[in-house]
Amino acid sequence: MIGTEPFTDLDFADDVSLLTELFSVLVLAIEIMNQEAKSIGLQISWLKTKFQTVISSFPLRPCVLVVGNNVEVVKSIAYIGVDIHLHLIH
Repeated sequence: MIGTEPFTDLDFADDVSLLTELFSVLVLAIEIMNQEAKSIGLQISWLKTKFQTVISSFPLRPCVLVVGNNVEVVKSIAYIGVDIHLHLIH
């Protein structure tokens, strides 16, 4: 939230970060984004797509299957040149 305004995504050029409170919502959001992208001739780069949690007690799996593609689950990720690590977010 910024003030009282919730937000669900961060967009910069050709990068998107989706933010959700529930893992199932995140998977659904990516599935919908994939459908919408295809409808206008774009495609998700599944090799670059990653999942990251900010809850340290969340059990990390090595990957998650989304529309037939394995998406890696990571503890840290670089977004717009900034490393975001699970242990730095609290």
